Formats: sequence, structure tokens, C-alpha cells
Amino acid sequence: QFPGNTEKPRLRPWRCELTACSRYTNFYFVAHGKVISVYEPLFGDQALGSPVIVLHPPVSVPAPQGYIDPRNPHDIDRLHVDYLGRKEVLLVACDDGDVVGYYVSAIKNAVEGRTPGAPVQEPRPFLHTNVRLSAWGLSVHRRARLLAISSNTGIITVIAFALASNNGDGGRAHSVKEFNVGHNIPFISFNNSGTDPEGRWLLSASISGDAQLWDLHRSGEQGPAMPYCPYIIVCKNEVYLFQPGNPASPSTYSLANLRPIIAAPEPLKPPDTLSSHWDRMNYSLYIAELGIFLVAAPSGRCAIFTLTQYNIPVKDSPNQTKTIYGMRQDYTLPFKEQEEQDPRFKDCWRNGRVLLVGIAAGPAQGCMDKEEDERGSGSESESEEEWHGPRLWRLFLHYSDHTVLTYELVRKARGLEQDWGVLPAW
Repeated sequence: QFPGNTEKPRLRPWRCELTACSRYTNFYFVAHGKVISVYEPLFGDQALGSPVIVLHPPVSVPAPQGYIDPRNPHDIDRLHVDYLGRKEVLLVACDDGDVVGYYVSAIKNAVEGRTPGAPVQEPRPFLHTNVRLSAWGLSVHRRARLLAISSNTGIITVIAFALASNNGDGGRAHSVKEFNVGHNIPFISFNNSGTDPEGRWLLSASISGDAQLWDLHRSGEQGPAMPYCPYIIVCKNEVYLFQPGNPASPSTYSLANLRPIIAAPEPLKPPDTLSSHWDRMNYSLYIAELGIFLVAAPSGRCAIFTLTQYNIPVKDSPNQTKTIYGMRQDYTLPFKEQEEQDPRFKDCWRNGRVLLVGIAAGPAQGCMDKEEDERGSGSESESEEEWHGPRLWRLFLHYSDHTVLTYELVRKARGLEQDWGVLPAW
């Protein structure tokens, strides 16, 4: 990436996610301080080379103050790539509370339309707002065209994007809704599985340990103590999978009727080692197409879990069954052989001198989502399922010394106990 005496840009520690990967085009995004470097990885080993464009997210006026680093208030806390309707977007959350959004297609057009020998003209963001204090959580509901932002104000901001502005100029109008959680909120999540097409439910997690499911259509009512769907909570050192309750019988939420809670304690900690604050699991990634989710920590490790389910007979009703949801840890990255062969894992990565700053995944070259204008007239969710059959995915682990480990996530033949696998791409 940095030939000769090229100065290496700094990767800020202790942020939530400084990398992202496009599903629509061959772009890999890395936040270097307050700018975003856009790379086109090479097929095969996914080597990055030099960025094809560098984005400079705009700053609000007057310039707000930073929360983590007052000297660098506009440094980026999180990058997030998702679909807003039919368009893939890159979202940027900054320490000064700024939130900026770019259409990935606009970035692609800027790169492809550049004049040889001239600098690339940066695309104009479609969104620039400020949430008053360090922005952290970002989540998009694709079909309902909603964007949720959480910050250190303890307030969640939900922006609803319209298809066109009311004044008929063809622009993008939106409405804003806020509600107070009361604590710093590093992570929020919509349900994009298709079971909530209107974007009614939003899950949030605060630094005080509260996990709450918000009904965006109703306010002022106390919700049930048990969820109506399974969900996963990633804590500092543990992963929990909670079973759904029975929405038809909320009064039956008793200890006798509770379903098992599946737990994975310390999935990243090597045996015979002491835990440190570098082992805090603050990275997570869900790949619905593969039925897996990933968790990782600044100490450098990443665990891959497969989601499972099975049916068991209902007590006193032998003809009925109920579904129990589970998870299975199949891989820990880097592989043991990689850790043993590379002294950096022991000398740097386990003592905090080099930290993992981001994990990102997307389809490999030749397996990308279709162009926006080729997706037909169906619902937005269909664009996520247009690829029929298994496709190859790529996973990036990005470290603060600019080391990048890449892996291929591949499907195996059906009928095997484990129908997918991980291969190093380097």
C-alpha cells in the first residue's frame, strides 16, 4: 500500500468500525482519521494497492467539538455500508457528531469518470447532519428507507427518507424522529430479515448493559419482558442468543415457560491467558446469506458462528414441537497455524501495540449484487436475494499497523455436517 518513503496514514484506535465492503461494486473502504480511502482489491489475494479515491466528509458549520479526541474532532468512529431502498450507501459517523452519507454508485461514477492525470472529483454526499455529540451506532432499514443514528447524547435519531420532496423538485425529503435512551449507545440494529417490512422494530444496546427493543410506531407503553423473535446480544466477553417468547400468551412469561438461553463465554480468548481490555468484543457482522455472524476484538481475533435450529417435542403435547435456536462456533481467525508462524501475533497483537480496527465482508469479484437499474421492479428486499446458488464471499481483518488478513468464505457440498468453510486468501 505504501511504497518507498510514503507516510502511512494513522488508523485511530478504540473506534467501532473503521472498514466496510461494498456488495455492489469492488470497493473496500478504510477510515484514516477524518478521511476515507477507497480501494479496489485485486482478485485472488485481495491486495489493496493505492486508493482509487479519497473522500473528505464535510464538516458542520460552526465546527463542533470532538468527544474522544478534541484535537481531531472530525475523526471517524464508524463506517457502515448497506442498502437504502435500491441504492447502496456508505454512511460515516464522526466523533464531532457529524453523520455523512454517500451513494456508492456516485463514488463509482466519480472513479470511472476521472480524467487521466487529474485528481478525481469527489461526489457530493446525499446526507449531512449532526447529532450534537459523538456518533456511534448506524443502522439502515432497506425497505422502509429508514436510517437510525445513536450517539453519546443518549438519544437515538431516526431519519425517514421519502421517495421525492413535497415541493416537486425531485429531491430527497425526509422526516426526523428522536427518542431518549439515557445512556451512550454504541450499537443499534433494524430487522432486515423481511419479517418487519415497515421498520417498526429497532434494537439498541447501551454502555450501561441495557438491551432494548423499540416500537417506532407506538410510544409510552411498557413492552413485554420476553422478545417475540430470537435475537443475539454481544457483550464485552460473551455472546448470548435469546429464544422468542409466545406473543399470544404474554402472561405465561414465567420461569417454567422460559426457553434456554444459549451462551458462548469468552469465544476469542486464547487458553491459559488473562483477559484484558483489548479483548472487548466491539466488532460484529451478520451475513444472512451464509447463516453466520462474526464477533471480533481489538486484540486481533475474530470468531465465526453458524446459526442453527432444531425442533423438540412440547411437554405434555407429544404431537407438537417447538423450535430452539442455537449457534455454533466453527472458526477462530487468524488460524492457529497463522498465529504460530507469524511472530507479530505474540509480540504485538496480544500486548496492545497493534490493534484490530475493523472487520468487513462482501461478495468476491464476479459475485457482486446486480447494478441498481437491473434489479427489476420488485421490492427492495429482493435485491438481497437475486443471486441464486452459493457465491464466494471475502472477509477482511484490518489492523492498526496496516496489516490486512483476507479470507474466502465458501459453501461446501450439501449433505455435509458443516456446509461452508473458510480459506485464507493470502
